[in-house]
Amino acid sequence: MIPEVTPTKYKKDHYVVKVNNNLVGAFERSELRHLIEVIDDAIGSGLRAPVTIEQSEYSQMIEKAREAALNEAQGDDCDMCGS
Repeated sequence: MIPEVTPTKYKKDHYVVKVNNNLVGAFERSELRHLIEVIDDAIGSGLRAPVTIEQSEYSQMIEKAREAALNEAQGDDCDMCGS
């Protein structure tokens, strides 16, 4: 398997994700980080159960990620990045 992440040209901090040359979708940077975290957590748990998250919790994490991105000069304090 050759995962490929290609930066898009139309928006800042948006990426197109392809896996085995199959389009997965376009994601904003914080959304992509969250997706990676959810996949990693699912793998870490042995894929025993689906990973679910409430919309409000997801929205809070996205907002925190956006704030962290804006304050990147002060260090990456993104909750989804494990820092």
